Amino acid sequence: MTVLDLIFQLVIVILTELARYSFCWSITCVGNFINHFAGVITKAIPLLAALLATFVADRHIAYTSKNRDHDQAFEVTQITHRYIAIAKDLRDKAKYLKEMLTNGGHPTQAFLIIIESIEKRYESLFEKDAYKYLDGKTVDKINSMSANVFCLVTLGSSLQESPAAKSSLLIQPLPTPKNIDLLLEDVDSLLKDLVELKEKTMRDL
Repeated sequence: MTVLDLIFQLVIVILTELARYSFCWSITCVGNFINHFAGVITKAIPLLAALLATFVADRHIAYTSKNRDHDQAFEVTQITHRYIAIAKDLRDKAKYLKEMLTNGGHPTQAFLIIIESIEKRYESLFEKDAYKYLDGKTVDKINSMSANVFCLVTLGSSLQESPAAKSSLLIQPLPTPKNIDLLLEDVDSLLKDLVELKEKTMRDL
C-alpha cells in the first residue's frame, strides 16, 4: 500500500463522519460529533502510524538510492581518471618510440626498455572492476590494441637479435612500423571515449 492510498483512506473516513453530522449543528449534535470524531481519530491512529512508517521508509529508500548512485558515479570518475592517465602515458611512450626509430642514434637496450614499458602500460588497462562501467565499444578498442602492441614486442625481439645489439652499436634510423601509427590512433579514440564518459559522470554527480 502506497502513501497516497493511506492518505486517501484517512480522508474518506473523515469525510464520512462529517457527512453524518452535516445537517445537525445543535449543541448536542456538535458535542456528539466531537466525541464521535475523537473516537474516529483514535481508531485512525494505526492508519496514521502506518502512514508515518511508510513515509519514513520511502524517504530512507530514496536517500539510500541517491547515495548509491552518487557512490557509483564517484567510482566511475576515479576509474576514468586513472584510465585517461594510463592512455595518455601509453600514447606518449608510443610517440617516443616512433621518434627513436625515425631519428636513430639510440642503443638497443633503450628500445627494449621503451617497448617493455608500452607492453606493461597496455596490460594495466585490463582491470576487471573497471570493465563493468565501460561500454562494449570502448572495451573492443582496448582489445584491438593487442595486435599492435604484440607487433612492437616482436620488433623488440628482432632488435635484440640484430648485429647492432651484438656489437653494442647505436641503432640507425628505421622506417616507422605501421603498428605504431595504428596504436596511436586506437589510443586517441580510447581517450575520446573516456573523456566523454568522465564528463557525463561528472554532470550526474
